[in-house]
Amino acid sequence: MKRRAASIALLAVSSLTAIWLAAQEPETFPHRRHERLFPLCESCHEGIATGDRVTAFPEPAQCAACHDGEREERVSWAGPQPRVSNLVFAHVDHTAAVRAAGDSTTCASCHDAGTGGRMAVRGPDAADCMRCHAHEARDHLEDGRDCRACHAPLVATALPAERLAGFPQPQGHAAPDFLLDHAPTSAVEQGACATCHARESCTRCHLDAALPAIAALGSDARIAAAWGELAPEYPEPASHGADAWAWTHAADAQADAASCGNCHARSSCTACHRELSVPEIVALPDPDPEDPRGVRLDAAGVRVHRDGYLRTHAPEAATMGTTCEACHASATCEGCHAAASAPAYHGLNFMARHGPDAYANDTDCVSCHNPEVFCRACHSGGGLASSGRLGVAFHTANPLWIVGHGAAARRGLEGCAGCHAQSDCTQCHSTLGGWRISPHGPAFDPDRLERANPLLCRRCHRASDGVR
Repeated sequence: MKRRAASIALLAVSSLTAIWLAAQEPETFPHRRHERLFPLCESCHEGIATGDRVTAFPEPAQCAACHDGEREERVSWAGPQPRVSNLVFAHVDHTAAVRAAGDSTTCASCHDAGTGGRMAVRGPDAADCMRCHAHEARDHLEDGRDCRACHAPLVATALPAERLAGFPQPQGHAAPDFLLDHAPTSAVEQGACATCHARESCTRCHLDAALPAIAALGSDARIAAAWGELAPEYPEPASHGADAWAWTHAADAQADAASCGNCHARSSCTACHRELSVPEIVALPDPDPEDPRGVRLDAAGVRVHRDGYLRTHAPEAATMGTTCEACHASATCEGCHAAASAPAYHGLNFMARHGPDAYANDTDCVSCHNPEVFCRACHSGGGLASSGRLGVAFHTANPLWIVGHGAAARRGLEGCAGCHAQSDCTQCHSTLGGWRISPHGPAFDPDRLERANPLLCRRCHRASDGVR
């Protein structure tokens, strides 16, 4: 209870921004040599307990009473200079709390060097504090403690920048996944972060400095200088390493785009996505190209396709054109498929003379091209597509092509499908409303075909037509 009362009193002390400690580093006064002259610490340091700076250390004139040059050699000693620290501690308040609680704590409780002799003194450290305050934290650097109980924020002190690098880190900072899960989740954790960190500690990596936990931190040029030479660190979350992550990340991005913005610049998305109007992409920060912060995938080989996909992509490209366009521009295809630059696929000037090959089906055009989209778009734009039932622009512009087209259709019906749909044929060749012109040749065996696939016959014929 005594220690608890002393602790409560200590916590009530207001934060100090510049604190001096009685002990110096290194010791500037030879205490052991004066052991017999001063039986009590208060003999020289009476003002430590009362807060009186004048009597906290001996005046040089007191030293000269003995060190007069005759009895003892003259010395030059002016007392220690105030030591700047971020420790929230004042001897006067601590002494008052200890006395009020009836505690037996003395000067030696914290300043005894333990090397023998009453005047073997030293400055206290965190372990000395923990001997009495272990009920509040098992360890000086234990996670989850409110550092502000003992320390003032560094941004409120005058500590030189070179001393900041020597500050110890809390235990949790050494965890392998610390950077992935370091965001404070409570006021206590946020206060603990603010004890050592300034806004520059976060903005060296974070692109989104508007986050409340970052915006609440003070700005400090010393912190900026200390962190300035360190490169940003962006460890990869475990989810990003999943095989299907490139295909499934959209749901996570839409659910919490702000989390993505902690690490990713807009170019992380535009390296693959072409829809710049997507709200989640627009919301991402877009730093200056010279800014080293942010994960950028501009030059990264983002893999979203399975092994060997380049050689087998044709069917999906032919049927999923709009899906492909989410990432690829037409230039992506033209890099391989343009006739002038890719003779491995088509010969030179193939576009100008592809008609016979397409008609005769020498190459499997549909393995790469969707006839209804790819072929018709070009033929319609060039005025080479049919219009209406009998208007002809293709087939060498022969107005009588329709009269003799049967032989060509039977030889290469797949070639016809490059421009025509089934409805073009059934206008004339169906018994369900067309002109009922038979498309079958003179040697056609309807019984054999009907036995093989009766459903095919019913695409044009009714049962009343004699189809069983």
